[in-house]
Amino acid sequence: MSLPPILHLPVELLSQITACLPNSSIKSLRLTCRFLSNACPFRLSRVFLSPHPTNISVFLEIAAHPTLRTRIKEIIWDDALLLPYISANHYANEYAFDHASCPDPLRSDDPAFAARRASLWGSATTPPMNAMTALNVYRTSYLAPQAAIVATDADVAALRTGLRAFLNLSRVAVTADAWGPCWLAPKHETPLFRAMPQGFWMPLPRAWHGDVVERHRRNASVGMAVAGDQWDWEMHLARPWDQERTCFRGYRVLVGELLALHAEKPSHAVREFVVDVGRACNGLHHALFAAPHESAGDFLVGVRLFASVPLTRLDLAINAYCAQAMYHGAVPSPWHCFGPDLRRALEGLGGALRHFALASTFVSAQDRDASYLTEEPPAVLDEWLPIERWPHLESLGLARLVVDTDALVRLLGALPAGSIRKVELDTLAPSTSMWDLMWQLRREVVRADGGGWTEEHPRVVVMEEMPQPTSFPGIPRRLSALVDEEVNDFLYQDSAEEDAGKGVPCPFDADRRPVGISDGVWYVVDAYDPDWRVPDRI
Repeated sequence: MSLPPILHLPVELLSQITACLPNSSIKSLRLTCRFLSNACPFRLSRVFLSPHPTNISVFLEIAAHPTLRTRIKEIIWDDALLLPYISANHYANEYAFDHASCPDPLRSDDPAFAARRASLWGSATTPPMNAMTALNVYRTSYLAPQAAIVATDADVAALRTGLRAFLNLSRVAVTADAWGPCWLAPKHETPLFRAMPQGFWMPLPRAWHGDVVERHRRNASVGMAVAGDQWDWEMHLARPWDQERTCFRGYRVLVGELLALHAEKPSHAVREFVVDVGRACNGLHHALFAAPHESAGDFLVGVRLFASVPLTRLDLAINAYCAQAMYHGAVPSPWHCFGPDLRRALEGLGGALRHFALASTFVSAQDRDASYLTEEPPAVLDEWLPIERWPHLESLGLARLVVDTDALVRLLGALPAGSIRKVELDTLAPSTSMWDLMWQLRREVVRADGGGWTEEHPRVVVMEEMPQPTSFPGIPRRLSALVDEEVNDFLYQDSAEEDAGKGVPCPFDADRRPVGISDGVWYVVDAYDPDWRVPDRI
């Protein structure tokens, strides 16, 4: 009997093909015969961890495997703790709210959802569980095991093992964005998710305090819930710090264990620390980066981490809207968390730093006008970020901030000219306008005598969050307008051509604030699908 055509392919070509497949498909290929089992290794470079038995079990199995453990370069901690829903109505209401902008993934006939269900469970169909059945499964199979693991710190012990077993580990990340954008379509298909039974459903787990704008929308609609079934977010956010800090358990665990690893083995290879919110309006509690008396201990642990470990990459996302009840009303503004204490923490980062990103929650597409008209003073970024201490910085990212235009221009002008390669400005609200920011940047940094960008031309990318339009039905997307080439053509155009009337116009409108991207110069991109891109006219 002749061999199947796939077995005649050169191993090199087979490797190119399998590089495009998910691990679930590679697993199926490996089970067909010994040749494919040897020729199609798993593509495994990262592992997931959270307080759930399935994730911990897979994590430890990889840590104990003599070959697979050498391939791991990243640990991702899913910091979304499951909530104790108080009734089936509460459970169903939260699930419905999660999918208010899209059809129910378990019931929809939309081709995208139908294909998704088939990829997870094949052609067999099982009706979705009713709310009470799903809630009982949730409580017994997921919520109770989570409580037991948190009580014993079994996940912390697993992390401790992995940090020492993964010899080529270079990055640790804590994510708030593992479960979106909707049920059945998570950003990260963790072992926990893939082991869930067909027909099961639950509200999307929310890390920390969830999307800020979404939380306020949920508060506004709380009156529609059955009496006693609503989750009182404002009461939840007003808890004392010793309770509030438990929401950020994963971050605190990673910081503490990384410090312990560094004390034990300073030569370890972990050099990147990432707080991942996937461009959502979410972040860590600002008290972790400020030093009021109640949170001083957690703040100082972070300061020690940044000062001890020679990080080459740090991505931070800080929630400026977290409750201020812990300060007993003494804090005049959320901006205090971006003041001297944040600078004190960041000053510990040494000359090894290559990539830095800072995101907050002050600006959102859902309340753009309210964000821009905020009573908070614009951020004076050149006083917050100790750029002078990072002489080898290659990329800088800033997101969801109301910024002082002059201060931002000063900051960008102070970036190390010999190393900076990319600047990303994502959903910012300049104190003047993006048009004015671009002109100032070109005049005072690119073309100024002795300006840092005279010879080197860092790539400047401007992004603007946008709501998902109805032009893209099916699985929700997290969309942004992206302006890239047009920004750089404007900034770095030849002055002689400009004088000759052949200049490139600024891609932003002068009379539209705060951003005002001109028509025809941007693309729509999706944070959940890097390969998805369409022109602006949709």
